[in-house]
Amino acid sequence: MIDREDVLPLKRQCEILKLSRSGIYYTPVPVSARDMVLMKDMDGYNGQGTHQGKRCSGRTPMETFYDGIRLFQEKNLKDMAAA
Repeated sequence: MIDREDVLPLKRQCEILKLSRSGIYYTPVPVSARDMVLMKDMDGYNGQGTHQGKRCSGRTPMETFYDGIRLFQEKNLKDMAAA
């Protein structure tokens, strides 16, 4: 892969391997257990539990979001055809 001791510069090695140069300096940081619990709770809230709010009508927030995108695209196409 990348050889820091090679005569070929790091920039050229990255170009050959089609890697971003910033990626070779990145060291992943472990996610804390507290953050993992929080992300799991947020996923459950947004993707599994239904909501009875004014706009959700018993759908999950993500379902409401995706329906909104679809409705906007349909409306936008109709407006463009009318113009």
